[in-house]
Amino acid sequence: PPEWSSNPAQPRQDKARLAASSETQLSSASDGHGERYSVFTPLVFLACTIMLFIEFWSNAEGANFDEPPTGTCHFRVAFLGQHFCAAAFSVNPLFGPATGVLLKLGAVYGTEIVEDGQVWRLITGMFLHGGAVHWLVNMAVLLVLGRSMEHFHGAARVGSIYLLAGIFGSIASASFAPHLISVGASGAIFGLIGAALGNILLNWDVQA
Repeated sequence: PPEWSSNPAQPRQDKARLAASSETQLSSASDGHGERYSVFTPLVFLACTIMLFIEFWSNAEGANFDEPPTGTCHFRVAFLGQHFCAAAFSVNPLFGPATGVLLKLGAVYGTEIVEDGQVWRLITGMFLHGGAVHWLVNMAVLLVLGRSMEHFHGAARVGSIYLLAGIFGSIASASFAPHLISVGASGAIFGLIGAALGNILLNWDVQA
């Protein structure tokens, strides 16, 4: 009759091989994600930061720093021969420039987009902010969420979602409030938040 033998060490060996295989797969997945460096998010952060300084610089144009502060140029600073200033809180509570400066630099304004064909405002408005407070909040969310999403999904996908969401947000703003100006990356960031929530819902079984 056929002989039957039992090896007490066999189950432990099988578990060891299974654990090693799992660790290898996790390591490979981790290495694959690690190769996706955050590129788009730092570029957007840099662009928005540069534009914020340009806002303060443009707000100081024509202001005489030897005279007392005015409502539109109240908080003043001179650096490397250049003048920068922010409006008084009664004019702009977000510690930023006057409204006219934002409009000149490319804020979303439905009237000029429709009547004068200034469609470029749909894009430039995403990189402007109402002030330092507005910039700080948006950039904090962008750096946390954008970098994390780029790590898993890459710069191309995150950049596409960000730009498309921002443009559609500008279109909505210009359509529903054509006589008001709007600036900021909020629409684009909400697009990233929506994509992140969609990713969680679609892959709930995997992540759970």
